[in-house]
Amino acid sequence: MKRILSILFISGILLSSVSCSNKTKKDAEDTYEDAKKEVNDAANKAGDKVEEGADKAKDAWDDTKKDVKEGADKVKKEVKQAADTVKKKLN
Repeated sequence: MKRILSILFISGILLSSVSCSNKTKKDAEDTYEDAKKEVNDAANKAGDKVEEGADKAKDAWDDTKKDVKEGADKVKKEVKQAADTVKKKLN
């Protein structure tokens, strides 16, 4: 009888241990999947911010090029007017 109770007791401990082990394994897998999802989400957000920053930098560069061209055109016009004035005075 003691032997049967001992075997049942040990079997219960083993089953309980396996049950806890499976639960712990499942918890670890769930935690891993959650962490993996969070890392992927963070990477996607970072990528979006980099793209957004690149777009803003390109827009700023385009605006600067436009401003420089407009300034150059204005200077060119002023130089042409000054040259025409000098020609008229020389003639």
